[in-house]
Amino acid sequence: MKPLRLFLCLFAITLPAAAARLPLTGGLDEFLEKFADEALIYFQTKTEEGVGFFAITTPSGETGFTGLFGRGMAGVASEGLLVHEGPGVDGVEDIFLERPGGEPVSFGGPLRDLSPAAWPGGLVVFGTEIEPTAFDIALWTEASGMLIVDLGCGEETEPAILHADADDPLGHPVILLFQGFLDETFQIYYAVLGPGAEPVKVERLLDFPGRALSPEVLNERPDRAPEDGDTFPFAFHGMTDEVQRDLFLGELTFHGDLADPESIRLTVDEPERINISPGDERYPRLYRDSAGTLWCLFASFRDGDYDIYALDLATRELFQLVDLPGTQTAPYVHRLE
Repeated sequence: MKPLRLFLCLFAITLPAAAARLPLTGGLDEFLEKFADEALIYFQTKTEEGVGFFAITTPSGETGFTGLFGRGMAGVASEGLLVHEGPGVDGVEDIFLERPGGEPVSFGGPLRDLSPAAWPGGLVVFGTEIEPTAFDIALWTEASGMLIVDLGCGEETEPAILHADADDPLGHPVILLFQGFLDETFQIYYAVLGPGAEPVKVERLLDFPGRALSPEVLNERPDRAPEDGDTFPFAFHGMTDEVQRDLFLGELTFHGDLADPESIRLTVDEPERINISPGDERYPRLYRDSAGTLWCLFASFRDGDYDIYALDLATRELFQLVDLPGTQTAPYVHRLE
C-alpha cells in the first residue's frame, strides 16, 4: 500500500488589474441562434416552495420544471446517464442516478452527499459527509459500490474528474480536482488515485490569494489517456475579499505518464479574472458545442438575483439565458444528439 503524499506545491498568482465589466450581448433567443447542439441545459432553481431542476430545451428554447428536486446535475450524454443531488426518503441529501426511461435510484452514505461528477463507464465522484460538516471524497460504481477516500485536505467537496478509465474506472488511475478547506481557507487541489482509489499524490493546484472554489475542467477526449503536455480548459470562481465572487478562466496542463501515477503533475497558467458585473459570479460549467464554440455557463447576481448566463470564451459575448423568480444556479449542459 503506497502512502499518501500530500504536497502543498504553490504556483504563484498575481491577480491582473480589475477587468472591464462585460456588457450583455443578448438573451436566450440570441444564444439559441449561436448554440449549435440539441441539448437540455439543466439548472437549479430555489424558490419558497423548495429547490428543484429546470431545463432549457435547445433549439426550441422551451423552459420548464423537470419534476426533480435537488441540485448539482451531472451526467454522461453519450450514455444518457444523469446524476444529481437531491433529498432522500429521510430528507437528507443523497446522490441519484437516472437512466433513460427509469426512475432515479439513490445511493451514498448515511449523512449528506453533495455535488456529484460523472464519467463514461459509470464512475460517480462526490463529497460525502463522514461526520457533521466534515466531508471526504467518495467514488462510486455499480460494480464496486462506494469507496471513501480521505485526501488530507480538510473539508473535501465539489469534485471534477479530469480522467478515468471508461471500462474499469477503479482498476486504473483516476485524476480528480476538488475544493479543500485547510488553514481556514478554501483552495483547489488535485489528487492522483491508483487502482482501487488508493491515493498516490495530492497537491494544491494553485496558490490563490483568497478563496478558490468550484473547480471545473473540460476533457474533450475522455476516450484516451492524457499525455505529457496535454492542455485542458479550466475554470473556478474565486473571492479575493469577503464580498464578491468572480469567474477565473485558465488552461490546465498535464505532465507525466499515466502508467507511472507518481510522475503525474497538473499545473495552471495564471488564470484570467473575468469581471462580469459588480455582483457574484459562481458555479462555472465548461462546454464545447459541435460547431467548436467553447462556452462557460454560470450563475450571476448581475441584476439583483442569481440567473443563468452563458459566455462565449472566444468572443466574450455574454447571454442571459433565464430571468425567473427565485435563485438559479449550477448549470449543466446535457447533449441529446
